[in-house]
Amino acid sequence: MSDFNASLTTVLDKLQKGCWQEPLQNLANNFDHYPTPEFDIREELLSMLWGFTEAHEADPQIPLSTFVAIRLPKLTSWTLRATNIAGDQHKTWDPLSQPFIEFKDSSTHTTQATSAHPAEDIIKRWSRDNLK
Repeated sequence: MSDFNASLTTVLDKLQKGCWQEPLQNLANNFDHYPTPEFDIREELLSMLWGFTEAHEADPQIPLSTFVAIRLPKLTSWTLRATNIAGDQHKTWDPLSQPFIEFKDSSTHTTQATSAHPAEDIIKRWSRDNLK
């Protein structure tokens, strides 16, 4: 088991949210092979979740799914962009649904933006659908 998977298991056990393991692992895996190492979604996810443990210990009635739906779209990793350009067609990578390695081709251009992609409301919806 990788360090991320072990740490994820530990924090999710502490939060009693083991059902989040697979969706969060899959999400992190979608960022694998992205060429810019400045941001690591795995570190961001773990930091976010460990922050929730303190709040959860202080008040166990806090709905963690609400916290994660608010905080997840704010991660810096969502500002990473990848676009494939073929003629006049531009396709943008969606890290919620597609692994970067499957999206990448010889025309892929990567950059960083100032806003999240997908949009924050879409990330929140993903969170509410997958992290109950």
